[in-house]
Amino acid sequence: MIKKLKQMLRDKTANLMGRALFMFVCRIVAAFTVIVMQVALARWMGAEQLGIYIYSFAWCVLFAAVAGLGLPDAAFRFVGKAMASGNGNLILSYAFFNSRTILVSGVVLAAVACALVIGIEDLIEPGTRETFLIALVSVPVFALMMWFSTLAQSFYRYRLAILPMLIFRPVLLLFAVFLLWAAGFSLSAYSVILVHLFIMLPILWGQFYYVRYALKELYPAIKATEKQTSTWLRTAIPLLITAFFIKYFLELNVIMAGIYLPADQIAIFNATFRSAFLIGFGILAMDAITAPRVAELHSGDNLQELQRLVSQSTRIKCIGSLIGMALLVVFGKFVLGLFGPEFVAGYKALLILAISQLIVAAFGAGAQLLTVSGNHDRCLVVFACSAAALFALHALLVPRYGINGVAVAVVLVISIQSFWVNRIVISQLGIYPSILHVGKRTAKLSTS
Repeated sequence: MIKKLKQMLRDKTANLMGRALFMFVCRIVAAFTVIVMQVALARWMGAEQLGIYIYSFAWCVLFAAVAGLGLPDAAFRFVGKAMASGNGNLILSYAFFNSRTILVSGVVLAAVACALVIGIEDLIEPGTRETFLIALVSVPVFALMMWFSTLAQSFYRYRLAILPMLIFRPVLLLFAVFLLWAAGFSLSAYSVILVHLFIMLPILWGQFYYVRYALKELYPAIKATEKQTSTWLRTAIPLLITAFFIKYFLELNVIMAGIYLPADQIAIFNATFRSAFLIGFGILAMDAITAPRVAELHSGDNLQELQRLVSQSTRIKCIGSLIGMALLVVFGKFVLGLFGPEFVAGYKALLILAISQLIVAAFGAGAQLLTVSGNHDRCLVVFACSAAALFALHALLVPRYGINGVAVAVVLVISIQSFWVNRIVISQLGIYPSILHVGKRTAKLSTS
C-alpha cells in the first residue's frame, strides 16, 4: 500500500513537471516569435512606427488587465478549490458570470477611453490617435482572451490555455504582416494593430467555443446558479495589483517612458528590454521545473529539504544568468542590430537591464515561495510601493538620461522589490532564498 502511494505521488509530480515544461517551452516559442515579429516590423516600417504600435498595444494590454478585475488570477483559487470539492456548479458559475462581467467591464472601459481620446484633442498626439483608438477597441477582445486562457489553465486544459494566446496569435500576426509586406503594402502602426484585432477575433471565438465544450464535457448535467460576484471581486482585485507589477512590467515601463520619450526611443527600449530579459527565461525554466516539488515539500512541512532545493535552484539560476550576461556583453550589439542600425544605441541600456536579471536570480524564488505558502497577499504593499517608486524614478531619470534612465529605474526598483520580498520570505517561512544564504539551514519549521 505504501509503495502504491509513493508511486502515485511520483506519477503526480512527474505529471506536474511535464505540464510545467510544456508551458515553459510554449513561452519560449512565443517569446521568440514576438522578437522575430518585432525585428521584421522594425525593418519593414521603421523604429518610429514600431514605437507607436508598441506604445498603443501596451495600453491595450493594461486596460485589458484592468477590465479583467483580477478575476483571471483568482480563477486558480476558486476553480481549484471547487474542483477539489467536486462543486461543478461553482466552477460553471465562476466561468459564466465572470465572462459577462469582463465583457461588460472591457466594453465600458474601452468606450470611456475612446470618448476621452476623441473629445480631448491634445490627449494623444495626432499621428498616434488612430492607432491608439484601434488599440482601445481591442481591449474587450484581449481581456476575454486573457480570461479564457487563464480559466482553461485553472481546470488543467493546458493546450487550450497556452496555444491560442501565446502561439497562434503571434504566429498568425507575423504571417499576416509578412503577406502584406510581400504584397507591397506600406506597413504602419495603424495597419498592423488593425490586422492584430482581426486576428484576435476568430481566436477569441475558438477559445469561447472550446472552453464551453470542455466545461460541458466535465459537468454535462449542471447549470450555473451560484453567483458570488462580491466574494470573487474581494479576492480578485488585490491579485490585480500584484499582477500589474509581475505580468505587465514591460507595459508599465513602456507607458511611463512614453510620457517622456519619442516613439523611436520607445521601440529601442522595447528591443533592449526583450533582449535582456531573455536571461529571465533561464530563471523561469528553473522555477517551472521546481514549482511542483516546492509545493510538495512545503505542504509536507519538509522545510529542511525545501531549503536545500531553494539554495540549489538559486545557485543554478545565478550561474545561468552570469553566462547569459556574458553572452549579451559579447553579442548584444549584434542582437540589437538585427532590429536595425539605430537600435544599437540601446546597447548600454541592454547591459543595465541585464543586471536586473542577475539581481532577480541572486535573490531567488521569493515570490514563488510566498505563493505556494499562501502568503502572497503580503506582497501587495511591496508591489504597490514598487510601482510608485518606478513612476517617480521615471520622472527623475528619463527626461535627462533617456532609455538609459529607464533601465536604471528598472534595476533600482527590482533591487528594492527583491530585497523586500526576500525579507518577507525569511520572516514568514524561515527559508533563505538568496545566493548570500546558500548552504544556510532553515530558521524555523513554519509560521504559515
